[in-house]
Amino acid sequence: MSIFWDPRSRKPRPWIYLFFILLTAGIFLAIYNFGSSRASKIERESKNSVEEFK
Repeated sequence: MSIFWDPRSRKPRPWIYLFFILLTAGIFLAIYNFGSSRASKIERESKNSVEEFK
């Protein structure tokens, strides 16, 4: 007996769909937050360099 597969209905168990949807959403949110933090860090560095040349 598998925890992922229901042999009677020959389909994955219902909680598997929710698990993989949440896993996918979590990966996309992690990538988005990482990119956002990198962009704000680069933005702060570029503002500092512009102020030095004034």
